[in-house]
Amino acid sequence: MAERTANRPGQLSGGQQQRVSIARALMNDASVVLAEPNRPARWTASGQQVLEILDEIHAEGGRS
Repeated sequence: MAERTANRPGQLSGGQQQRVSIARALMNDASVVLAEPNRPARWTASGQQVLEILDEIHAEGGRS
């Protein structure tokens, strides 16, 4: 996503907007992050990576 830092939200794909939202929530130490696909078949490899990262954060006891 580094190449997209100058883009406005409307210039990002839906998946990119979702990833930015999750990143923003994590940076702001959100107590809860809800991440569920609209349709299970729509989880791409990058979506699966996001879920794995969230699982790792959860296993570590959250953010410090």
